[in-house]
Amino acid sequence: MELKPNLLFSFFFSIFLIATTCASVSGILVHTFNQLGNGKVLNVHCTLDLSTDMGAHDIPDSGSYEWSFSQEGENGSLLECDASTKGAANVLHFAGYLKSRDACTSNCDWRFTDKGVFRLVDGQWRFHFSWP
Repeated sequence: MELKPNLLFSFFFSIFLIATTCASVSGILVHTFNQLGNGKVLNVHCTLDLSTDMGAHDIPDSGSYEWSFSQEGENGSLLECDASTKGAANVLHFAGYLKSRDACTSNCDWRFTDKGVFRLVDGQWRFHFSWP
């Protein structure tokens, strides 16, 4: 079977487009674990790139939630979050993901405990913030 030059070109061009699109977009998952204990519910509300509301989520004690988004160019480079417990006056404002800071290329993990907020870095939970 003889392929026509235009058909062959279209085929290889399509493969090229698919490959470059997949290479330029990386999926980021930001996991938030509530380990506050005593039945405390953690409320986390995040915004992507200062414009896309990712919603507020109540995470039960011993529960978790994950945000997922694609990173394309400068889009998806900042996930800003506010965290608090039900009825608390203090709110912790933090960058759940910051492209220039985070080495995580797909999974970025946060753990909220009564001792503070920890971020998983190189396989180790590292203290990041005091809990308000």
